[in-house]
Amino acid sequence: MALAIALTILLGAALSIETNMLALGVVLVVICVLGALLEFFASIHRLHDIGLSGWWLLLSFVPVANLGLALLLLFKPGDPETNHYGPSPHV
Repeated sequence: MALAIALTILLGAALSIETNMLALGVVLVVICVLGALLEFFASIHRLHDIGLSGWWLLLSFVPVANLGLALLLLFKPGDPETNHYGPSPHV
């Protein structure tokens, strides 16, 4: 968010008002897409940490099941031993 604000200030100084709003919109879309990709990959990594496939992330698009998935990702401890996806990072 701080990056978006800094870029907005820089763009506002360099561009006119109309172009500034368009540039701000483009910058914010790019930042949101990058944030969504980071969250996507972190969630898949967390699912692998608890021994599940990344395909379980599709539950995030099901209205009530996404709450269960969020709770699972937040509170289930990772596998203490090596699983199908590799060794435990806590060893």
